[in-house]
Amino acid sequence: PEPNASNERPRFPFGENIHSSAHALASPNRQSPMRLLLGTTFLHSLTGSELLFHDLAAGLQDRGHEVSCWVKDLDGDAPLPRLLQACDIPLSADLPDESQIDAVIFELKETFPVLRQRFLDIPRFAICHGPRLPAEIAPPDLPDTTHLALTREGFGYLRGHGYPDVV
Repeated sequence: PEPNASNERPRFPFGENIHSSAHALASPNRQSPMRLLLGTTFLHSLTGSELLFHDLAAGLQDRGHEVSCWVKDLDGDAPLPRLLQACDIPLSADLPDESQIDAVIFELKETFPVLRQRFLDIPRFAICHGPRLPAEIAPPDLPDTTHLALTREGFGYLRGHGYPDVV
């Protein structure tokens, strides 16, 4: 990520830069796997945010993490839930007990009100797909949340709109 207008360095939650941060979270050589909850609104189709959700879940699992998925409006017969289940990634419309999770990664606006009050004592990451759909960007006042910009454009948008914790 680029520095913001005040030349402040972006903060990376697990290291000095985005590469060390991503490596620390995703490294297959981690000594202890993390218990990760991925949250989204729905998985009805095979498009953008849904495919990202699948690839993120499968990729983190491939790196040795314990991944579970919370889908607010779960349709178990839709293609992506079936693909995740085929990868032995648990899916549920119910949130797990907070003591069972080390970090939460979530996306899409219907998850924000729920996560405004849940999982406040563990690392939380809101995915920003980009500024073209501003209603789908987590609010900047969401408690204790690091906002993950997937693009430079998204990073610039978040920084320019006062988001305090962006990577």
